[in-house]
Amino acid sequence: ARTLLLFSGVVMMSDNSMWIRYFRLTVQKQRDRIAEFLNGSYLGNDAALDLSSFHVQFEISQALLNRPCTATVTIFNISAQTAAQINVKDNPLLIIEAGYQGNHAEIFRGDLFWTAFGRSSQTETYLKLVAATGSIASRYAFLNSAMPKGGGAVQQVSAVKASLSGFGAGAEIRNEGLDTTVLPRGKALWGPTKYAIQNLAKTNNLEYGKGLTAISAADPGSTEVTVLDPSSGLLDRPTVSVDGVRAISLLNPSLEMGHVVNIRGTVNGPDYDTSTTQQAISANAVANGDFIDPYGYYKIYARSHRGDTRGGTWETEIQCAGLGSKYKPGTFSSTPFQYAKNHSSDEMGVSYK
Repeated sequence: ARTLLLFSGVVMMSDNSMWIRYFRLTVQKQRDRIAEFLNGSYLGNDAALDLSSFHVQFEISQALLNRPCTATVTIFNISAQTAAQINVKDNPLLIIEAGYQGNHAEIFRGDLFWTAFGRSSQTETYLKLVAATGSIASRYAFLNSAMPKGGGAVQQVSAVKASLSGFGAGAEIRNEGLDTTVLPRGKALWGPTKYAIQNLAKTNNLEYGKGLTAISAADPGSTEVTVLDPSSGLLDRPTVSVDGVRAISLLNPSLEMGHVVNIRGTVNGPDYDTSTTQQAISANAVANGDFIDPYGYYKIYARSHRGDTRGGTWETEIQCAGLGSKYKPGTFSSTPFQYAKNHSSDEMGVSYK
């Protein structure tokens, strides 16, 4: 029998007047950032390009998998002179804020690692940018610490955070729910920080993507619930597949991984498959309602923001599972669900301070 989990939290109603879009795109140029990080002399650089007034298309994808958040941005009709100011060798920081005048927030902050300038016609140019959260920290952060006898997961988390701080990044790790086992003797912590984060996740039953967070069905990591219905931006009718419950709304920065959303409305499910194939077994687990929560409370496992500042696209797509579900998105898939893109499985996710 399925266990029904009642969630008690603060219900957050989205601003029903979701109109007048808000968008801001900045590229912070940080010269010789890696060298400064490595020798400990980095002090920061506020020099930045504000590209908010251009025609911009963007997609930001993130999932609770062992991978960073990625952003793909296309800027139209930008001059070659302006585009030339953005050089990946400077290790610039890409920052995107979006939403509506009554509900907007920063939805991406990460290292810019690829650019391409070109022409779509004789009169129109474009600049494509690709960035990822914690890209530099993933490559260069190194853990070199010692844990005394009696130490445990909390002390290891502190060491991980300290190793990331020099890169302007930090891990979103909550002490609640960590393993309470203590070391019978001292232990050396040595090696790339990304592997230490992976070990923490495995030994403490954590799920992480952009940051490392202790999230479970019983403890979603946030007591706030975002209500999603037609009056608060829900578009079309939610559907369920082997990748979980999928819903699309007007762009809403409150729909974040690990958070709880209350979907008020019918979720359309798939048909039952009477064949005896392995695919039918997986599909029928979904058809039986294993991802559905009867009270409409779901934990978000993946989200994607998509926008076009001069077009109709301005939406957030989420992939989630009921709080009482014994499965999570991707359980029945042969490959990780679609929101984890472009990065190998040993990448780590870290979040910027």
